[in-house]
Formats: sequence, structure tokens, C-alpha cells
Amino acid sequence: VVRVSVSDRSGNRSNVLSWQFGVGQPLRNVLKIEGKRAYLNGRPWFPIGIYSYQCHPGDGRFVESGLDQAVAAGFDFALNTKETKEGLDKLLAHGMMCLLNLGGDMRSADTESSARRSLLAEGQARFSGHASVVGYWVDDAENLDNTQGTPLPEITRTKLEHSLKVLKQDAPGRAIVFAISNLPRLKASAPYCDILLAYRYPVPQYHPQMLNGWTLKYFDLVVGDYPTWFNSQAFDLGYGARFKSQEGFRPTPVEMRAMAYYAVVCGSQGYTAYANNISEKATPQHWRELLRMASEMRYLAPVLAIGDGAATASLTDEAVSASVKFREYVRGGEHTLIAVNMSGGRVGVTWGFQQPVRASVLFEDRIMVGSERTVADVFAPFAVHIYRWEQ
Repeated sequence: VVRVSVSDRSGNRSNVLSWQFGVGQPLRNVLKIEGKRAYLNGRPWFPIGIYSYQCHPGDGRFVESGLDQAVAAGFDFALNTKETKEGLDKLLAHGMMCLLNLGGDMRSADTESSARRSLLAEGQARFSGHASVVGYWVDDAENLDNTQGTPLPEITRTKLEHSLKVLKQDAPGRAIVFAISNLPRLKASAPYCDILLAYRYPVPQYHPQMLNGWTLKYFDLVVGDYPTWFNSQAFDLGYGARFKSQEGFRPTPVEMRAMAYYAVVCGSQGYTAYANNISEKATPQHWRELLRMASEMRYLAPVLAIGDGAATASLTDEAVSASVKFREYVRGGEHTLIAVNMSGGRVGVTWGFQQPVRASVLFEDRIMVGSERTVADVFAPFAVHIYRWEQ
């Protein structure tokens, strides 16, 4: 293992970057879950993933420069569609890990033998040993047989049981991620996976803040013991085109940013972007915002992975808490406060601290003049500010 960290002339040190090298054989990623925290190859991991056609080598819409940009920005794994060995080799060459998509293969898992055939012999799980693979994922595992808002069908439960059994027999250390949105089936489906990937695409029919009340809060109430990542909306549902609207692509870049960080504020242990058709050519502003968020979250990853919750900062005016949502972390005496304005209006706030602090605003080149117990700030519509101080 090689670990590298650099610093500038002022002594500002970067995160530690790690590389692992296999001698005589390729390495195999090992993802373990302890409580709600993820550890990848023995190190704390805050996953930053992307579902984008241009990042899937096996997809006809693959754009190699897009994959390069995603990796350079900080995305570390792709939520695959259907991949080939050649495609996985390309991901590995570019430094991108992946989750193999087993959704289509699980539909044929009526018996244990058919599950073994459809998943291991003929399906995507036959690539489990590839060095780019970090685990499996299933999109809408609860809806393998139908999408009704009813309890989990027994035929679906049987397929999940057979699939789990053969997958764990074949590769016990491979984590299984279920992306679930059909909430009446959430509790019954959860025992067949290791990690839950919540998702909700509220824009433009509903307010971006609905992703908590309609999804994340329910996950916490029903399956709160499971690690939960969030698949954040970064694609247009097409309502503008359907109804000849002039509003253009929704969500806007600031809405995308607000929803992603709001999910983190609500307690998600991982972030992925559902950005199927976003690209540098088609939607340059949205693509740049995705890359920007990935870079920021990569920098924040050590705190997001193992930082503890703290409550040394608060809003002095509780009235603005309806708009501004925040979460504070502490790691090694360093406090990080992520705050997002979930309203479409401009909001002024005053932060209060238990002790005088001199906070900086990450990624904005702003810092308090001196140590104070209060500081005022302004949030533009759907703006995110990330504060850091030592205490």
C-alpha cells in the first residue's frame, strides 16, 4: 500500500491518497459494513457514485472523456447497467470501480438452480472477481415482478431468497445494494441486501425537500439499522418537453446541489448521482455542477465516513430553520458544518457557537476576521455553505 499526502507552502495539507498494488495477481476489492459505516479495503469509505450512460463502457452512449472527467473529479464507482469484461477492463484502466447490476438476472431466479445459472453462469455476477468490482446492486429489487404499491409478492421474495443464497455462497464478501423506492415493500426487501440505496426524484412536480419526508425519514423509521446511501436526482423527468414548458432542464444545477447535500444533512452514509443523460455536450452546466460536487465530497469524505455528530453550532433565530437545514460533524478536534437552504428565497442567518471560533467557508475562499461566538451569513436560493473550524 502506498499513501501520499501533499501540502502547500502555507502548510495546508491535502487528504491522504492511497494506492494498493497486487504482486503477481490482481487485487480484489473488499467492502465491509460495520454498523452503518463502510470500509473499503480496510479503510473508512464514503462512497461517491454515478449512474451515467457516458460512464458505462458497455453502453452505446459511452463517452470516454466523460468517464475521465468523472474519475478526476472524485466519483469513485459507477452504478453499471449491463457490462462486459472488456468494459470492466476499461473502467479499471481509468481508475473507476463499479457495482454490477443484477436486476435483470434476478428476474429468472425462480429456483436455486435457476438463480445459480442466471446470476453466476450467464449473468453479471460471473464478473464478481474482476478487480474493478466493489459489489452488486439491484435497481428496484422489490419490483422484480410488478410495481404495485402493495406488500412484497411471495414470488419476488422467493427470487430474492434464492439470489441472496447463491451470491453469498459464491462470494461471501461481496456487498449487495438494493435501490428501493416502493416504500410498502421496503421492510420486507431489506433483509436480502447489505446496503440500501434510497431514491426519490421530486423535481419538478414537488419541492426538492420532499426527498426527506417522503423517503429518507421513512427509511430511518422502518429500516434505521441499515446503512443507507442516497441516489440523488440529476436528470430531467421530461415534464418540460411533455407539457411544452419553457422552464428548461429541471432540476437546475442549484436544485441538484441542494438535494445532494440535503441528503447528506439528513444522514445518508453515501452519495450517488442518477445522471443518465447528463453530459458535457448536452447539459454543460449540469455536468460541471456534478463534477464540482464530486470534488467537494471527495475532500469531505474522511469526515463524512467516520466523523461523529456534534451540536456546538446553532441558528440563533429558529424561524429560519424551516429553510436552512444543517448537520455538524467533528473529527479530531476539527468541526465541519454542512448547511443548505432548501427554499427558493434568499435567507439571512446568524450562527451561534458554544465557544468563540474562527470559521472558514470551504470552497468559497471566505474566513472570519477573528474568533467570535456569532457570525452572520446569507444563503442564496438553494445555496450550500460548508463551514470548518478547530475547537
